[in-house]
Amino acid sequence: MSESLSLGTIIYTAVKPIFKIYLIIASGFILGNKNMLTVETSRNLSDIIISFIFPCLVFTKVVSNLQNSDIKQIGIICLLYILMTLIGGIGGLGCYFLGKPMYWLGGCLSVALMPNISDLPIAYLQTFSTGAVFTEAQGEKGVAYICIFTAVQILFQFNLGLFKLIGYDIDQQKKHDPTKKILNHSEKDVNNISCSKSIQEEDLNDVDSYTSGDEENQNQIDNIVRPLVPTASIQRVASKVSNLSLRKCRSQNVHDIINEYSQAADIGDDVHAVPAVNTELVLVPTHMEPAGNKWKGKIKSLFWFSVDNWRRPVSISLVLSMVVSMIPWVKALFVSTNQAHLPNAPDGLPPLSFIVDFTEYVAQACVPLGLLILGATLARLEVSQLSWKVLRTPLMITGLRLVILPIIGTAIIAGFARYGWFDDDDILRFVSTIVWCLPNATSLIYLTAFYTPLEGSWSQMDQLALTYIIQYPVLSISLPFLTTYCIKVSLDY
Repeated sequence: MSESLSLGTIIYTAVKPIFKIYLIIASGFILGNKNMLTVETSRNLSDIIISFIFPCLVFTKVVSNLQNSDIKQIGIICLLYILMTLIGGIGGLGCYFLGKPMYWLGGCLSVALMPNISDLPIAYLQTFSTGAVFTEAQGEKGVAYICIFTAVQILFQFNLGLFKLIGYDIDQQKKHDPTKKILNHSEKDVNNISCSKSIQEEDLNDVDSYTSGDEENQNQIDNIVRPLVPTASIQRVASKVSNLSLRKCRSQNVHDIINEYSQAADIGDDVHAVPAVNTELVLVPTHMEPAGNKWKGKIKSLFWFSVDNWRRPVSISLVLSMVVSMIPWVKALFVSTNQAHLPNAPDGLPPLSFIVDFTEYVAQACVPLGLLILGATLARLEVSQLSWKVLRTPLMITGLRLVILPIIGTAIIAGFARYGWFDDDDILRFVSTIVWCLPNATSLIYLTAFYTPLEGSWSQMDQLALTYIIQYPVLSISLPFLTTYCIKVSLDY
């Protein structure tokens, strides 16, 4: 730049995106508290995002902004993520041995390994790139880089099986704590009972006031309302009554998330969890290999496990978009490029530009919906027991994720820059910096709920909830600080 930016301008530009992000998260928080964005609704929306909207985002950003000359940048992204994973894993082990949380080794490592590297940094960058620092074109390319980071994380978390770390904690507690008896569900059950009764009474009144002469409709309503039992959980009640009635009940909490996702009762020696096509987990039978082929069977199983997970829409979208973006004459069918020229359609645009228009239009919903779901999820987190022993590990993890890792990441990136790795690609260096300063991935909540049994006393969700509760207030300070340092010092704007 010909003229350097003032420190005040950079600080304001760094803080401004935080307001947008936190306002959307707060809106989701309110919608979650009002039971307008319920656990079931959030789950359905998450499936839609992962299976449809996010693949559209990946396709439109990669095809529109990357080309075969960007192979080096993609390699840098993969290397940085591997380094971030290794350093985060070592830091997570250190936090575990210093904090000594009970039965939370896998969860502690997962928190250290898996940042929220999708909707949060995209929302931040999209606002940041409309200011005085980066152009909109640079911002679009930065979003494409973030999509590559996200794809690499999905590869590690699901294809390579890092999600199993969370199941390890539950298995260890089952083996070494056979005395576990009762989860403190009494208050939840009372609330559910009273809520169920109020819903039944309200809906029964609706039935009594039903004046239609259609006997068939009357019988359908009777069959829905009257069999409800007072002890049913709010999810089962909600499936049988109107959403308007559900909104009058108490706010759903973390137990409702566990009730919705938990499949722990079905996991055993002959059944194990694998990722579904939408990055959720499903249960499949375990096929035992002959004793003589134990290691060969494990290697073969891991290979096919990894290969099979490339069927997911995100993986397919990434591979397809990379192929299109790396072959100039194929890319010219979708977007204009200076590497190849093909006859345009009658409207003067590339022949398949309507596909990019479609994916770009759909992709616009990805980040707002993701942040709303994040807010609704945060609204349901709670901690049943709070003590220094419980609090110290989440505090150390927060220090690791939002203080130590950004310092280490900035030093590594500065070293890469001295050797000319970034080739004056300021947006790549900026994206590579901010991904070191992100809170936990939201998916860890659902993975923990998946493995958590409905009965018994389990502290894993308490530890995880505390990390989110502590990290998001700290993020509002640490991310703008890192951004300001990167722009003013590292990039010398």
